[in-house]
Amino acid sequence: MEKAMQGLKLKAKSVTHDHLLGVANSCLSIKEEQKTIRILDVGCGNGDLVSYLYLSFEAKYPNKNVELYGFDVFEHGAKKNDYLNGVIGKLSSFGPSVPWGERITTISNSERWPYEDDYFDLILSNQVLEHVHDHDFLFSEVARTLKPGGFSAHLFPLSSCFVECHILVPLAHRIKNYELLKSFIRFFIRVKAIRHFPDLLEKNMSLTRLSESYADYLVNYTNYPSTAKCLRLGRKYKMRTSFKYTKNFYLQKLRSMVGLNPRRTYDKNNTFADYGLFMFLKYVSCVTLFMQKENIK
Repeated sequence: MEKAMQGLKLKAKSVTHDHLLGVANSCLSIKEEQKTIRILDVGCGNGDLVSYLYLSFEAKYPNKNVELYGFDVFEHGAKKNDYLNGVIGKLSSFGPSVPWGERITTISNSERWPYEDDYFDLILSNQVLEHVHDHDFLFSEVARTLKPGGFSAHLFPLSSCFVECHILVPLAHRIKNYELLKSFIRFFIRVKAIRHFPDLLEKNMSLTRLSESYADYLVNYTNYPSTAKCLRLGRKYKMRTSFKYTKNFYLQKLRSMVGLNPRRTYDKNNTFADYGLFMFLKYVSCVTLFMQKENIK
């Protein structure tokens, strides 16, 4: 870890942020001669990942102009005025000279992204793809806004994941019948084997209403893609698609658990070993979908 980064005492709020930073640094190492780098955080939430990347890149690449952008969608709670003011205010405290008001925005989930074609060098998302209603549209926008030769990395759980990653109920995301899903969740609430979401709770909620609230969330706000779907859409939009950094996410988690500093960049992977690990890890939790837009001259 560079001395400048130690001086800033950078610490990620989540292992997911450390992992995406590692992927980003691995991608940017290929673009050493490029002076301006544009990076987009899809579904940027409260701006924690953007702020962490900003501070990290300011320390690591003092001679580069790294521009960070982000957006979130109305349908997932990003209220236009309150949300934007809060995120822009937070980011301005880290980078007061950056025009965050021009770089952070909100849109509808069916709206074309407000960026030019071939604009970004790197597009990231953190636990977003399992909430996307139209994956075909997202892949098409990634392909449109990514520069030729640019990269895209998305950390999220696939449909093959055994435990639903929000309420931690096994197989809940695979149940399509609403009444069955509600009864299934109700059972896990009764045996106190569920993770509660404060945003979905109301005072003195009955067991029936609580199970409906969680079932409604899974039905309306989650849409887990499969491995085959991700690979098919990547191929459809002419992107080189793999899950090459999946193993590195779990190694970051292990380092965090034993008190080791996170890796800031990743070494070249072993393709066959990594694929074998991916075929197991996709049932455990998050994977890393990695794509590169073909550099067609």
